[in-house]
Amino acid sequence: MSLEAAFPLHEGECHSSDDKAPRKWLLNNWASFSTIFKKEPLDDIKEYFGVKICLYFAWVGFYTCMLISASAVGVLCFLHGFFTLVGDAHSKDVCENHKDIILCPWCDIKGCKYEQLGQTCTFVRITHLFDNGAAVFFAVFMSLWAVIFLELWKRYSSKITHHWDVTNFDTLEEHPRPEYLAKLSTVKKKKVNFITGVNEPCVSFWKRRVPCTIFSWSVMLLLVTFPWASKPTVVRYPWWMEELTLISICLIAL
Repeated sequence: MSLEAAFPLHEGECHSSDDKAPRKWLLNNWASFSTIFKKEPLDDIKEYFGVKICLYFAWVGFYTCMLISASAVGVLCFLHGFFTLVGDAHSKDVCENHKDIILCPWCDIKGCKYEQLGQTCTFVRITHLFDNGAAVFFAVFMSLWAVIFLELWKRYSSKITHHWDVTNFDTLEEHPRPEYLAKLSTVKKKKVNFITGVNEPCVSFWKRRVPCTIFSWSVMLLLVTFPWASKPTVVRYPWWMEELTLISICLIAL
């Protein structure tokens, strides 16, 4: 029987009588609605959950704070569209000046009716609230905001990693699975790693690496070729649906 996964136990109980218990302290001072406007205790989160999980919560908190400026500009752009709705020339043309213009049906079936341009007035007014002249400014602002956000996050993450003395910590580093390490323990052939100088198990090239490589490349090629193979079906789908609709109408008429 091999070990497949390991999970650390929590420290203390949630309802412990000791107020300084790590789990209860985090529950009262972090995972609570009453502390929603307080600064996250990143040092305590790091001590309890580890650096990797704490960096995630640090990123979420920093991202949420940065979204305040983006949301404020977005609200101002929405208000600009709301206050300029009455004098918008496009809305006036649709709702007042040319509202009696007859539009062609949206489909080629006999059941489709003609509509007046004024019937789309509500849709045009709602669209103007979000798609107005300020939307161009908002698009440019969000482009600059994304660049500034990345640079500020690099600076903030460097600051906290230096504070925790984990500057060389790699968040993308993945440790070997316990199940894989258990299989390596049965490998008899070993070889010295010229980088670390440690005598490590040498995995068989033909029995282990070749089958795994062939399987990985096969799955990758399947995923790459599947969209290209399904492209003709997606292109022809509207035509097929139209033909099926006409056939259904003919059968109903008969």
